[in-house]
Amino acid sequence: MSVVLKFFTCPAKQKQTPEMNIEEKFREELPGILDNLMASPKLSQIPEVATWVKKILEYNLRGSKYFGGVMVALAYDMLEKPENITEENQKLSRVLGWCGEMARCAFCISDDLMDKSTTRHGNPCWYLMPNVGLGAVNDCMLVFSSVMETIEIYFLETPYFKDIVRLIHKTILYCSMGQQADFMLLSHHVNKDYSQFTMERYETTIVPYVCRFCTFELPVLLALTIMKDVDMKTYDGMHDVCDKLSKLYVMQDDYLDCYADEAATGKVGNDIQQGKCSWFAVTALQRCNEAQRKLFTKHYASENPEDVAIIKKLYGDLKLEDLFKQKEVELYDDIIRHVHALSSSALTEYFLIIIDKISKKS
Repeated sequence: MSVVLKFFTCPAKQKQTPEMNIEEKFREELPGILDNLMASPKLSQIPEVATWVKKILEYNLRGSKYFGGVMVALAYDMLEKPENITEENQKLSRVLGWCGEMARCAFCISDDLMDKSTTRHGNPCWYLMPNVGLGAVNDCMLVFSSVMETIEIYFLETPYFKDIVRLIHKTILYCSMGQQADFMLLSHHVNKDYSQFTMERYETTIVPYVCRFCTFELPVLLALTIMKDVDMKTYDGMHDVCDKLSKLYVMQDDYLDCYADEAATGKVGNDIQQGKCSWFAVTALQRCNEAQRKLFTKHYASENPEDVAIIKKLYGDLKLEDLFKQKEVELYDDIIRHVHALSSSALTEYFLIIIDKISKKS
């Protein structure tokens, strides 16, 4: 359920903002991280494998807008007390951001393989590249291992090494659970059984595990590990904000998959073809009459362009695009209220930046 977002784009004459400056420094950090990873005593035992790992990372990290990674660095700069900010910790926040990005790219590789996607960020999916194929499964393991190796290189001797490892392990577990829950629902279209396509399952299983923790909570939690004298009571309410943000984010992702031009997203939409438990599928089943339900059951989860067109027409008949836009505004307003109710003004400002980015997504 990934999507290419137009985050942090900077027109030639646009005034530099703090997050743009942070993004520039974030991008500049990657070559050094890769050099240190390639020089690792473990990876360097088989040089050709080390070279392959670098190729995997360089190919799959390119084209991304690095939203989650940049947010780690931004969270540190915005949430740490000014007197406690150090250049070393700013650098470490960027390293943590890249660890998150590397983990994300491993999930993108596996997600594309499972979904039989063809493009990501406007480029062929990794498993479609020469000499890759099902080897992409092991490549995912190499990337995950590279994340842990990077953490060991930079953080082994720090007091927060264990906290970082726990967070990354939690991220990998939660994202794997979310992807598996999403994948398991695909089997229901074989028997044309869509009884599990409910809004409750969508909002309590798909959204939180695919998106909430890894996209919105993780950047703040990673930044907190290297901050000094953190009062966790200050972050009460963050979970609810992240929960609502993730609902908006995934809904928008589902919208873009169905309605956006590939040239704009860099990815061919295939939720209908794959039979995904998307917001549109769930909402259609909530609102359709018996005849429309039979139409949905007959034509959903088909690669046939005529079937896809029938499903999109059904969505149009049910006015789902209008309903989506209404729900998007309602959810956006609700998020704004919750963000302004946070006890930390710095955390409020941080989330307002995120909201500004995702509000422009669809």
